[in-house]
Amino acid sequence: MQSSYKPPIHIDAPLSNKKYTGKWVGTGISCGVDSMATLKEYTTEDVADDYKLTHLLYFKIGAHHGGHAQPVPEELENRIFRDELQVVKSFCKKYSYPLIIVDSNINTLSNQMWGIHDFFEVFEYRNSAVMLMMQNHFSKYYHATGYATFMGFVMDIHKGLEHNEWWSLPLFSSDNLTVIPANMAMTRIEKTKYISDFEPSYNHLMVCWNGKKCGVCPKCIRTQVALDWLGGLQKYNKVFDLEKYYQGKSYYLRQIVDQRKTDQFYCELYEYASENGIKLPPPSNFFRDTFYKLKSLCYRMTLGQLRR
Repeated sequence: MQSSYKPPIHIDAPLSNKKYTGKWVGTGISCGVDSMATLKEYTTEDVADDYKLTHLLYFKIGAHHGGHAQPVPEELENRIFRDELQVVKSFCKKYSYPLIIVDSNINTLSNQMWGIHDFFEVFEYRNSAVMLMMQNHFSKYYHATGYATFMGFVMDIHKGLEHNEWWSLPLFSSDNLTVIPANMAMTRIEKTKYISDFEPSYNHLMVCWNGKKCGVCPKCIRTQVALDWLGGLQKYNKVFDLEKYYQGKSYYLRQIVDQRKTDQFYCELYEYASENGIKLPPPSNFFRDTFYKLKSLCYRMTLGQLRR
């Protein structure tokens, strides 16, 4: 049974006027859509030298939750971390990016001492805190945003940090480090289109919540569907099992229809389909489906009685 006692926090942080001259420019690299879009955006030729990415970072601070956002068994968290890290290392080696890995137990300690928190409630604080610990080396940190600024915006951090990144992230900047929200103007499907001609993403895109390119978790489904509609899915045949995708496509499309009112990204795909004349299946009908299942069961039972 978890104790309700929460020990008080005493902060011993003397102020310093020390000015560092770090030159590195970094961003997190999960190899997902958001991070790939950030990587592409800040490595093009038209980016000023002092804004161009020089280092990639990979943190273990609570993000390896398998899509639950809530804490998972430490063994599972470590397995997802290791699996995804192999993809990240392969990417950085191939494209000659220095990689900085931070493997922390902050998630475990935080949950034990102050109660369980949904990772989406704390990710902004933790990512920025890690970077501030390295501000003697870095001058800029690009934080890949999850939502476009106009999607679900509310001036209330309790409604979800991901909807407030454009104004809240810069507040973590210091005299030495500037925290910059990246890709703020792009929706997820626009980012997917943006990276679909980014060759480094073809063999290294990693969107799976399970860390194994499962192809059936919500992130895998919506990414495959978006790439399919955009005409770029074949480029990712080493990332996704395309035969498996096409076999289950009708089910995946129905997921978009059924969950469009509860999932922002499914809603975005649904609207894109409507605007572009893409046919989607009708929504599932629980009572209709149950009726036909019962009808089928009764038929089989009756047939079985007759055969006796």
